[in-house]
Amino acid sequence: MSEKIVLDFSEIKKQGFALRQALAIIAHINKPVQITNFRSSEDTKGLKWRDILYAGVIANLGNLEIKGFEKGSKDLEIIPKNVVYGNKIVKVKNTISISEIVVPAALISVGGKNRIRFMGPTDLDNLISPEFIKYSTFSYLDKMGLKFDLNIVSKGFEEEGSLILTNTSSVLPKSYSILNKGELDTIKAQIYTTGYKTHVNDEIYTYARQRLLQTGQKIKFILDDNKYIENSVRNKGASMALIAYYDNVTLCGCASGIKKTVPLIGKEAADKIVGYLAKDFSIDSENAALLLPFLCLTKKSEFVINKVSDKFNAAKAVCEILFNKKIEFDKDTRVVTIS
Repeated sequence: MSEKIVLDFSEIKKQGFALRQALAIIAHINKPVQITNFRSSEDTKGLKWRDILYAGVIANLGNLEIKGFEKGSKDLEIIPKNVVYGNKIVKVKNTISISEIVVPAALISVGGKNRIRFMGPTDLDNLISPEFIKYSTFSYLDKMGLKFDLNIVSKGFEEEGSLILTNTSSVLPKSYSILNKGELDTIKAQIYTTGYKTHVNDEIYTYARQRLLQTGQKIKFILDDNKYIENSVRNKGASMALIAYYDNVTLCGCASGIKKTVPLIGKEAADKIVGYLAKDFSIDSENAALLLPFLCLTKKSEFVINKVSDKFNAAKAVCEILFNKKIEFDKDTRVVTIS
């Protein structure tokens, strides 16, 4: 086993995200890592139950042994073993979203062939939606030569969601260089509600359409998928994905939840697309954070980011140490270069 890498979390924000990403990277690079000062500056220090639930799933998929893996622990020792590829089933409780595990699972799968079925909630508030990963994140991986598919079997706000992740190629990604998104072609809307009547879907669509019309731009807007389930689940919920197809990239504005005024989900998703229209870039900040480990597997890659977020900075901090890569950001051009 090679010399242990030390990854200090004391200056990292979005530490739960950074931990999930770090574990997936460790499984891929197959090197032992000592994580120190996890949540050491927070009022509730160390691992939270939510961290343990997410990290446990990723550690299992990546065949990782974690020492010090208990609530309140600030220091962890991760010992990788060889990843075992094949057919797997992952079930999670309704306190975490299976969507948050898909991209780390994809990173673990690079270099092999996996089929993983995830079962659990898919659209909890303020977390990544499966449509975002399927249509946007994986479209970037496709340009890098990585062939992933995410089959959205069912969606839900409790345990009834189901996603199937499949990768059919065992190659490493090729270098990626793209500096603009090109012209907008079409925006497609996908709506899914549980426990509501059909008129709620119409209201969500109307709110999104009105917000896009306010831009004054001519936009080809299509209702691509409109699903609803009338049942007596405890938590009624709704989600909307607006998939914007540009010449060079596919972007996604998503919103979901069970607490907010449901029709406003349409406006929230559209607001994200409107934000994309306002700037020229090639990777949005959410995807940049998710994709950075994959880009670090290439010899050299570059892209333009729309803005630098805490999640991107967390990914940058983790990737620079674990991959021993140089990740540079030019404030004037917003170009990110990985070498």
